[in-house]
Amino acid sequence: SGDQSLQSQDRSSPYVLTFKTLLPPMGLKTVHVKPSPSSQPLPFPAPHDAAKEGDFARLENEYLVLTFSSSSGLLTSIYDKEHDISISAKQQLLYYEAAQNDQEQRAGAYIMRTNNSDGTATGAKCVSPTCKAKLTVLRGVVCDEVRQVFSSWAAQTVRLCKGGRQFELEWTVGP
Repeated sequence: SGDQSLQSQDRSSPYVLTFKTLLPPMGLKTVHVKPSPSSQPLPFPAPHDAAKEGDFARLENEYLVLTFSSSSGLLTSIYDKEHDISISAKQQLLYYEAAQNDQEQRAGAYIMRTNNSDGTATGAKCVSPTCKAKLTVLRGVVCDEVRQVFSSWAAQTVRLCKGGRQFELEWTVGP
C-alpha cells in the first residue's frame, strides 16, 4: 500500500527511549543516557489495529481521555476528567495548492495565496483521498500513543503519558 514508506520508518530502530524528567522554566537540562550492564530493555509494545478495539480507540490517563474513531482514524473528543469537561473534536489534515494564476502575484515566501479553483473558501484539500487515517494504537509503560497514517507522506502521532495533563502531537510530513 502507499502507507509503507512512513510505516517502515517506525521500524528503523529496534528500541524507543521514553522517560520522564522535570525541566526548569525557560531552562535547559542535560540528560546522559548510557546502558547499564545489568539492565535489559523493556519490549516495545506491539502495535495493534484500532478496529480490533471496537468502534472507538481511547488513550486515557488520570486526567484526560482522548477518543478516536476506529473507522475514520480521527480524533473525535477530548475529556478532561479533573474538570469534568468534554470537548467534541473534528480533526483534519489538510494542505493547499499554491496559486499559479499569471494575473495575480503567485504564492511564495511570506505569501500564502491559495488556489481556490475548487470553490472552497480556503482551497484546502484532505491529505488522504478519503479524509481518513489508518489508526494504530501502542500501549507503553510511560506513554500510550496512537499513530495515524494519512498517506505515504503524511502521518501524526498522538501521545498521552501517565500523569500528564496534556497530550503531544508529532507530525511527519514529507518523504
